[in-house]
Amino acid sequence: MHVSSKCRNVFVVGCPRSGTSWLSNMLGEHHDIIQIPHESWAYKFVYEPFEYIHKFNFQQRIRNRKWLIKRYKLSSVLFGIQSNDLWEGILRDYSNGKNDNTGFPERVKHIGIHNLVSEQDFRKLVQTVCGLPEKDLVKARKLVVRLFEQCFLNLGGKPNQVLLEKTPEHVRRVNLILSDFPDAKVIEIIRDGRDVCASFQSYAKSQLWAQKSTTEIIQLWQKHIKFGMKFRHDPSISSDRFISVKYEDLRQNTKAELTRLLDYIGLNSDLDIVDSIVSAHDIRNIKFKGEGKHTNKGIVGRWRDSLSVDDIALWDHLAHEDLKR
Repeated sequence: MHVSSKCRNVFVVGCPRSGTSWLSNMLGEHHDIIQIPHESWAYKFVYEPFEYIHKFNFQQRIRNRKWLIKRYKLSSVLFGIQSNDLWEGILRDYSNGKNDNTGFPERVKHIGIHNLVSEQDFRKLVQTVCGLPEKDLVKARKLVVRLFEQCFLNLGGKPNQVLLEKTPEHVRRVNLILSDFPDAKVIEIIRDGRDVCASFQSYAKSQLWAQKSTTEIIQLWQKHIKFGMKFRHDPSISSDRFISVKYEDLRQNTKAELTRLLDYIGLNSDLDIVDSIVSAHDIRNIKFKGEGKHTNKGIVGRWRDSLSVDDIALWDHLAHEDLKR
């Protein structure tokens, strides 16, 4: 099931609140990188419906009936979810400017495939892939590739440039990304889960989607960490296509780590370029940061002063081995 892309891509992945935005914005400052400003969640919105939803048995359809009726129609509950239902659902998601899977309206403008192409382009691409003589899963993957290719063209991408996209959730899809985009590089950023938790708790003061219990945050962090570990140890995935950077190293040795990442991508990493990027994105100079803001203070080890005694104990109990590793 091979798909291929015509443009070079870099994907930044990792657990949310791990510094994915900061890293992406620094890389996006490079003159040979074109950065997509917001998360696409392309595989979740385009690929996953064909991977999961069409397999729902009758009990699953009954259990999810309200959502299915709202998203598709009553017949999808009674008789099963058909291919046309799924494609129409994807089109409606775009037309509505939202995706019911998020459940958080304030995130709508920041995530979704509408960050890649116009609705007119999207409908044309869907029509094109639907006419291909292949299974829906293959069509969906080809649609993802064509979305990024069209985005690259729309943004004025040139042959020597790279398209950069950041969707933390895509850490689950590293294998598909590297297969579908043969020239792609994936960068995973890893951060101490306790600082991730402190960042979530701060952002939850202004964002509903970030309002999670400590246990939920631990589970979310562990899930993302384990996906990254799985692909790093996959013998079919080479280290020149998927690498990791620790948030703590990036904060402490920003210039050295950024130089390493630019070299990995294959871009000019001259000292004056790196100096300019680091200066432009120094967290200390960001004006609008702090409690409830997208950027907090970026302090390493902030969890020691931010988390409660109970929270710290829970992290030690549920994630001790993962933190140590």
